Amino acid sequence: MKFFPESTKNDRPIVKVLRFAALISIFIIAGVLFARNNEKAVRTITAKSAIWDQSKTLNEAQKKSLHRLHHELKARFGIKLKINITTVDPTPPKVDTQTLFIGLCLAPRKFTVIFPPLVQAAFGKEFCTKFQRDYFKDSWENNAWVLRLGQALTLISDKLAAMEHDAIK
Repeated sequence: MKFFPESTKNDRPIVKVLRFAALISIFIIAGVLFARNNEKAVRTITAKSAIWDQSKTLNEAQKKSLHRLHHELKARFGIKLKINITTVDPTPPKVDTQTLFIGLCLAPRKFTVIFPPLVQAAFGKEFCTKFQRDYFKDSWENNAWVLRLGQALTLISDKLAAMEHDAIK
C-alpha cells in the first residue's frame, strides 16, 4: 500500500486538490525551516564579527557575556556594538549612525570609544567626552580592563534603558 497512490484520470477533484495542498505545505515548511536556520547562522556570524580579540585575552565566558550585551543593544536600542581588542592601535570602522565602537590597544595602552551621534546627543557632550578620555585610563594592570569593559557596556546599556523608561512615562 502506497502512502500516495498513483494519480489517475478518474481521481475525484478533491483528491487532486488535497495532493496539491500537501505538496505546497511541504515546500512552505521547508522554506520556514530554512529561513530559521539561516537566521541563526547570520546571528552567530554577526556576533563573532562584533567582537574581535586579537590578543586572545578574553575567555569564553567573557566573550559570551559580550555577545549577550551586543544582542541586547542591537535588539533593544538598534545599536551595533563593535569591539576591537588589539596589540596595535585600533582602527575605528567607517563611522555610521548606529555603531558604538570600543577599541582597546593593549601594548601601548590606548583606547578609543566612538558613540553613535544620537547616543552622543542623548548622553550629552560632557559625559561622552569624559567617558572617551578617562573611562579605561587606570584599568591596564592585571587585565582589569576586561572587567572595566563589561562595566562600560553595562553603564551604557543602563543609561539607555533609563532614558527609554523616562521617555515612556
